[in-house]
Amino acid sequence: MNDHIRVTLQSILVDPGPVTFSVSMPRTGILRPLSASQETQLAAFFDALSSQTRRFYSVTDGRSLAHAHCTSIARYDKLRLVLQDVSQGVIVALVEFSLDLTGAEVERFATYGISISPERACRWGLCVADKWQRQGVGRELASASFAIARRFGRECVILWGGVHAENANAVQFYRTVGFMEAGRFTNDDGVACIDMLRLGEMAA
Repeated sequence: MNDHIRVTLQSILVDPGPVTFSVSMPRTGILRPLSASQETQLAAFFDALSSQTRRFYSVTDGRSLAHAHCTSIARYDKLRLVLQDVSQGVIVALVEFSLDLTGAEVERFATYGISISPERACRWGLCVADKWQRQGVGRELASASFAIARRFGRECVILWGGVHAENANAVQFYRTVGFMEAGRFTNDDGVACIDMLRLGEMAA
């Protein structure tokens, strides 16, 4: 894996290869940027999530969310990738990056005594279909995600919106893949959340 590669959102539109990965699952999967033609598949992915996973990932209307994601491709600061089960052609995971931190997030981390440079950090989110959870898929996606972050020149990855404090399995998973707790806050919905971040070494 060549971590010396540098990419931009614009370069990925021309050549998605540097952010496309083969992922070992119970069956072969390919992680690649979301395309507008996958809106129906993405909606089916969201609709198939359990009520608990939908709540943790803040999914209310899967079809509307899929439409919003697909119509925002190549706009704003977002990169969304999907893991597709090659044999069945269905989406089994969604990986999200935001390359533009909000001022509120920078200020919140500052209250923990942590200074974050928006130019060197990114937000990251991961949602895996219930059927594929606890099978090592998340670890492989995390590894690929950290490589992608480095290719964008980002050495600090923070959880997008934190993680629900009650979601013990997710908290443990993030710790396993290198995240550490930064602090705790209550989100706009009144849910207790944990801010976590992962500091990685930049490729020379």
